Amino acid sequence: MKKLNVTVIHDAPLKDHRGSEKPDACVEHVATALSNHGHRVTPYAVPDDARGFIDGVMDTRPDLVFNLVESFGNNMTMDMHVGALLELMAVPFTGADPGGLFMAQDKVLTKKLLQYHGVKYPQFLTFASDRIETGGNIRYPLFVKPARADASLGITEASLVTDFKSLIERVHYVHETFGGTALAEEYIEGREYYVSVIGHLNPRPLSLVEMDFSGLPPHVPPVASYDAKWNARTRAYKGTKAVIATDLSSELAARVQAAAREAYLALQARDYGRVDVRVTPGGDVYVIEVNPNPYLARDAELAMAAEHSGIPYDDLIRQIVEFAWKRRRERREGMLPAQPQVAVHRKDPADKDRPAEKAAEKAEKVAEKAAEKAAEKAEKVAEKAEKVAEKAAERAAEKAEKVAEKAAEKVAEKAAEKVAEKAAEKAAEETLSKA
Repeated sequence: MKKLNVTVIHDAPLKDHRGSEKPDACVEHVATALSNHGHRVTPYAVPDDARGFIDGVMDTRPDLVFNLVESFGNNMTMDMHVGALLELMAVPFTGADPGGLFMAQDKVLTKKLLQYHGVKYPQFLTFASDRIETGGNIRYPLFVKPARADASLGITEASLVTDFKSLIERVHYVHETFGGTALAEEYIEGREYYVSVIGHLNPRPLSLVEMDFSGLPPHVPPVASYDAKWNARTRAYKGTKAVIATDLSSELAARVQAAAREAYLALQARDYGRVDVRVTPGGDVYVIEVNPNPYLARDAELAMAAEHSGIPYDDLIRQIVEFAWKRRRERREGMLPAQPQVAVHRKDPADKDRPAEKAAEKAEKVAEKAAEKAAEKAEKVAEKAEKVAEKAAERAAEKAEKVAEKAAEKVAEKAAEKVAEKAAEKAAEETLSKA
């Protein structure tokens, strides 16, 4: 392909402990790889305002933008709007479009889309400030996290809960710390894999990377917490490492990759992404999360998977640019389909002609069933509470009756003792008077 003017947009650098500002190492890694392929590269830190962003990007006169932005205005939920602005500016860019970023960012919506496409996921509950929504029958232990967050924010050892009290405490923590809805999903016991996927209309899963938690203390849950990912001084970080998975059967590895590819397409990821998967000891595959535009540093899991799949880092960055540039060219020539073709698991072949209608019907049925189950559960809880109250009242009455009986017996005993004493005294007096 021709050599391009590529603007690498990224979050504004944070000050380190010495007060100096330096962009994340990922920016330099990507810029160097692009330069190695002959592209002219301009890194650009995104400002906090839309007008400044638009003017700044246009000043770099890009043929293509390489999007490494993870937030906008220090808000991690606003990154999708960066893509929206680029689309309005008619500037092609790498990675997911605004719709894909939004769908993946909303973990509850992600699960509903996975359900529609027949991809297995953990059952869940959501706790908003004004309502509770159920996604099915769930069992403890549960894993509680913000419904809209990235980079494992809000995930700690305390996120794994085993009873109602700890569940409510953790939900309250999420509400108070992050705002928005708290998500409680079934904890899937098993091994955790990161499945990197590259491409757009015909994406390719790469080699599997396993999260090795063997270095964690026995009492620490084997999960990729915020500390395990980002805080190098913690035991979670030191006890967790990413390794190439080598001991899976070819059949299981193929199923894991197929589930990840299906999830990648369902969430409309583009160019590159990562799907987090858990596999139970029995071989069931659960998709935990879909991550469009994941961390792209040379030592990140996606680069590791690409290297093991025969794609060196510089070539990985080159391919991502080529995917985006090809999409731009095909769109200009009217050749690009609106969306990739996703295999949807339906029972009725006639459903192919009305996917939106079926999705709405299915969502409505799910909501009705959830409401019925919630009502039944509430009724059972009320009945149980009533029975408990009745038993408690009966026990209290029995206890009170026994206490009253004992008190009466004691009063009677004392009265009898006094009568006997008086009788004895009187008898003694009479005897003395006769004498």
